[in-house]
Amino acid sequence: MSAIKCGKCKGIHGSVQEVRSCYAGGSAVATLEREDDLLPCERKAIETGKVAFHAPTEKQMAFLEKLLETKEHNFDAEAIASIRAQDRRAVSGHIDFLVSRPAKKATTTTPAPSAASDVPEGYYAIDFDDTVRFFRVDCPTEGKWAGRTFVSVQASDEFHSIRNADKRNAILSAIEAQGIKESMVRYGHLIGRCGVCNRTLTDETSRAMGIGPVCREKF
Repeated sequence: MSAIKCGKCKGIHGSVQEVRSCYAGGSAVATLEREDDLLPCERKAIETGKVAFHAPTEKQMAFLEKLLETKEHNFDAEAIASIRAQDRRAVSGHIDFLVSRPAKKATTTTPAPSAASDVPEGYYAIDFDDTVRFFRVDCPTEGKWAGRTFVSVQASDEFHSIRNADKRNAILSAIEAQGIKESMVRYGHLIGRCGVCNRTLTDETSRAMGIGPVCREKF
């Protein structure tokens, strides 16, 4: 029988399973009253207060931190601090417990939009941060974000939301300064897709104008 000091109840448990049960909020588990089951050397160490401490390895602690971040658990800040201060065997028990737990559910956050601007929905190519960059502007007309403006930067075929409000506003200001229509046309010229709807430009006139025929009429 091993002696494991519990970071939650501060008692002595006889197995890793009992430590896990204690942290999980299970029924009462053996603590000091189970000392009869301990090895003589373990009992003496407890009685004299000279319990040998074997520090966890760096790999153990790195794995523990990863599990604390990625696994579902109910440890508060105090419990986590206590776990980090325990010896190698106790940390191993916590690792076993966390490994058995389900992964945390991924959370997605919607970036806060900018206030409504004069820049309409569309695709723009502008000089920004000392280079040519490509952006998409979204202006929802329904739902809780109606009347607000979102900005995404294009990287290859993917668009990534600009989460910093000051940067979004700077991009919108740059589009207005460089010309809304001009920036749309520039996008069409450089990317080969309509600066309004982002459809591929296939005829010569549309490629020359940077905007498709249907969108030219709407524009």
